[in-house]
Amino acid sequence: MLDEKQLNKRIAIIGHENAIVGQLLKKLQDQDYISNLVSINETLTPIPVKKLTAVRQSIDSPYYTILRRHRVNTIIHMGLYNSLDVPSKLLPDLSDRNDKVIDSLLDSCENSDIDHLVFISSSCIYHSAPVDWASVSESDVHESEKGLSLGLDHYKAEQKLRQYANNNSHIAVTILRPSSVLGPSSNRIMCLESVSWNTVSIKNGFPLQFMHEYDFIDAIDKTVESIPIGVFNIASAGVIYPAEIKKIIGKKIISIPRSFPYFLVKWLIRFISFHNIKDFHWKSLMYPVVMSTVKFTNETAFQPMFNSNDAVTDYIYSNIIMKEEVEIIYDGK
Repeated sequence: MLDEKQLNKRIAIIGHENAIVGQLLKKLQDQDYISNLVSINETLTPIPVKKLTAVRQSIDSPYYTILRRHRVNTIIHMGLYNSLDVPSKLLPDLSDRNDKVIDSLLDSCENSDIDHLVFISSSCIYHSAPVDWASVSESDVHESEKGLSLGLDHYKAEQKLRQYANNNSHIAVTILRPSSVLGPSSNRIMCLESVSWNTVSIKNGFPLQFMHEYDFIDAIDKTVESIPIGVFNIASAGVIYPAEIKKIIGKKIISIPRSFPYFLVKWLIRFISFHNIKDFHWKSLMYPVVMSTVKFTNETAFQPMFNSNDAVTDYIYSNIIMKEEVEIIYDGK
């Protein structure tokens, strides 16, 4: 049975107006413990959801007046801006803008009646490193290894949130680090780290890990209901190997031996596919991060319904079909 704190949730979802957020809202609308939903974002897309109030508001400026007006007590913040969210001319200012996003979030919590904050971080804070494959736990983050701007942005955001949680014990703070979220409706990836795996693979490379969008939505639902406190890795079951991805994609993927130097790989991929691979993308392929998710499972009893293979397959086929790049043939068998 749910206690008083777990009942009568009035939830605000901040940022990322896309298909995954739309499905999350539809999932939450049917939960008995939720009485009100508010969506705050710079752009608004009509979503047929009960209990929903949509508000157009920049997420890098405070929005506590909206939270107060709708008596919000739970925030689900969908994370920072990435390179897909902003025009290319604004990319140099991306880190500054992400700083404002977190400052606005904390200011809004400080000036409203929030008792639970859920923040969607990213597995990209685990910087790729030349070590043998192993799953990483939530404590395996080392500040000296922060080399990717997006990973550094999330790392700094988490540090601010942890400090805020230490100083405000009346607010439960949950930080979720999902692996790359993929699925049938995710033609834009929620937590962008590297999408180079769908263009190039390392021959006999290490396994990769993903999260199916349906598992992602269920994990957030479990988080809102059970209110775990702390930092948690989340992902779908299992891993997928580059050779398996190659079978799904067919001839679209280029296999590169592990012994090839980066500068040669970059030139070959650029020449063959016009795809510009960056140093971080290459490291992510050479030494991909696979996370341990046992902590979240123990805290919430969450069990993924899909695996990494399902996530990749649903993402690839739905996007290829949408782009009409392949012909679907049914032979009657």
